[in-house]
Amino acid sequence: MQWSSLREASRAFQSFCLLSWAVQWSACAPSCFYTRRSSGQVTYTCTDLRSSAQLLDHFEPNRTAPVGKLRLVIENSALECIPEGLFGGLGVSTVQFDNVALTGEWSRAESTPLRGLEDTLEKLVFSHNSTVPDNWAFFLAGMVHLSEMVFFDM
Repeated sequence: MQWSSLREASRAFQSFCLLSWAVQWSACAPSCFYTRRSSGQVTYTCTDLRSSAQLLDHFEPNRTAPVGKLRLVIENSALECIPEGLFGGLGVSTVQFDNVALTGEWSRAESTPLRGLEDTLEKLVFSHNSTVPDNWAFFLAGMVHLSEMVFFDM
């Protein structure tokens, strides 16, 4: 009887470990998704990205939908760079980097990482220890409607 109880306990423990691993793994899978608040504010969030390539793979916003002022949040991610032209045609008014490490160097030969938002970007947020640009003039080049920058929990 004792051997049977140990074997059952061992199986239960293995099942628990496997389930825990599956939940943890799935919680960290990269994804991008829309949410809409009751106020009508539409947010497109990309989370748990580990490379710029993953951002390109998962970043599939509806570029033709008339959503008004779109809020874009990139969170809990580590990216080498923001791929050029990623934001083109989106009508994003707010970009928020929340716990995002930008690990690469920006080349001044390239356009600003925010290219495509020149006519719409009003607010830029860096929060929860996100990497901030070392050259603000380059990063913000052409952002003529930018009126608010927020730094939170840095």
